[in-house]
Amino acid sequence: MMRLLGGKTLAVDSAAAAAAAAAAKKTFDVNQVSQELEQQFKAGIHQKFDAGGQRRGLGA
Repeated sequence: MMRLLGGKTLAVDSAAAAAAAAAAKKTFDVNQVSQELEQQFKAGIHQKFDAGGQRRGLGA
């Protein structure tokens, strides 16, 4: 049952696993995330107002 929940059958050193997971993660760049969010926001506003056509969805 633990295997279905993501458990391992072999004992794994938790410190080594945590270090490997931290090395695998990309660094968090606030400026890049901010730029991507702003780009998505502008694309959404453009799609909602400037694209014309029939509005769709809830709250459109």
